[in-house]
Amino acid sequence: MANLLVRTVHSIREGNAGERVAARLRVMRKVTLGGFSWIIWSLGTARWQCRLKSVYLRAQGAQVGTGLFAERWVVIKGAHALRMGNNVGIGAFSLITCAGGVTIEDEVNISTGCRVISANHRVSPVGGATIRKSGHIFAPVQLKRGCWLATNAIVLPGVTVGEGAVVIAGSLVTKDVPAYAYVGGVPAKFIMYREGYKPPQQ
Repeated sequence: MANLLVRTVHSIREGNAGERVAARLRVMRKVTLGGFSWIIWSLGTARWQCRLKSVYLRAQGAQVGTGLFAERWVVIKGAHALRMGNNVGIGAFSLITCAGGVTIEDEVNISTGCRVISANHRVSPVGGATIRKSGHIFAPVQLKRGCWLATNAIVLPGVTVGEGAVVIAGSLVTKDVPAYAYVGGVPAKFIMYREGYKPPQQ
């Protein structure tokens, strides 16, 4: 919030008329919507409650399809960079940071306590800026159609989880996951393909 206010002050002082108006609108939207965040995400999973969560995300600039099923206490940061398809499920206490861009395709299932991270801290050489002041690295995350992140799975920036893939509970995904594959571990490694799937010839 403090960073937003600083940027707004600079825009108002230095920007043209359009930038000044845009800066004021950003503050109004952030303050207005931010005040409702805890109320929205404390709601349950009734159809009307999930629809309200979709409306809330769209108001922040997200693209959200139909049929969202989102449990309580989900945290979505930077929703303006979120693209979500139809019939997506998100479990309670999950965190999705969208600053680097997050695409969640149709029928994706994100279980309880998962983390989908599209931005991370930059680490400067020793003697340089502290990690806190070194800025961030942004890389988009894609969750392809029908994939499943099981409980407490973590997906790091720049990763694509393939169509129909399964990330086993508690895994840390640091690289792309093939379609219809099981991966697991820290870091996650390929285990096997789903029954009935014939992978393309290498």
